[in-house]
Amino acid sequence: MLEYDLEPKIRAEMAQDEPAVKAALCKIANSSFATADQQPEGIFKFEGGVRVNNKNILIKGAFVRAASRLGIDETPTAEEIAVVDAIKQVASIIETNGIAAVREQYGECKKGDPLRDLMEGP
Repeated sequence: MLEYDLEPKIRAEMAQDEPAVKAALCKIANSSFATADQQPEGIFKFEGGVRVNNKNILIKGAFVRAASRLGIDETPTAEEIAVVDAIKQVASIIETNGIAAVREQYGECKKGDPLRDLMEGP
């Protein structure tokens, strides 16, 4: 498990184009793994999440966690760290250039459940 923090303003902008945010998170998080060239893929969990390095990563309102992990006090995985870094990078793009820049650069991903908890926050 790894925590992150986002301002409500950024979450609101992300909610305007959730498929673009999901694609960006997938592409950015996978960029340092051998799976970098795979198609962006969300996961089918109510709260939402992305597939990184062939692992399902849940994105909650204030933290990310590998779906296969039972304990929450474990050292963060490389995939969890990559997703939090991707969240921060997408937030930076939105702050600087707006949500349209995210779609323009990363496209969209409609596979999987929406990133509900990311958009709604803690």
